[in-house]
Amino acid sequence: MIAIAVLWLLPCIAPGSVQPPLTDARDVIVEQAQAGDVQLTLKVTPATSQLPGAELTYTMDYKNTGAGPIANLIIADNVPAGTEFKVNSASIGSPPGSVASIALEYSDDGGASWTYAPTSGGGGAPPSFDSNVTHVRFVMTGKLHPGVVPQVGVGFTVRIRD
Repeated sequence: MIAIAVLWLLPCIAPGSVQPPLTDARDVIVEQAQAGDVQLTLKVTPATSQLPGAELTYTMDYKNTGAGPIANLIIADNVPAGTEFKVNSASIGSPPGSVASIALEYSDDGGASWTYAPTSGGGGAPPSFDSNVTHVRFVMTGKLHPGVVPQVGVGFTVRIRD
């Protein structure tokens, strides 16, 4: 059995402003080759109300809360509704030493396939953004040992649509 705990760090929202879409139908998916417990902590920066056109950076810290190592962990996160993915913004962060590598994969079909390559202006987005990207996936090779967390988690940047 796989147990996943997700901790949300929510911003305070001023009346009449745009809320960073952290709580918007987030469907973070965790896949792994071995069963274990994974805790995700999701953050958005800036955590204050933002206007359309503003960029938001989403970061996910991950931790093995189980008793044994987790091999080949995969974390997939959706691009929030009302935003556009910033090309070349996906980051593997600073993974623990036991994680040999993290590959980045992108989907333009809701996570059904992972072969899409983001392009500047994709889907009619402004330069440097791609509105076709629906999900970003972080495919880890190696083991995540119990209690170990990255110095900096995985993440990506989006722009609030005008």
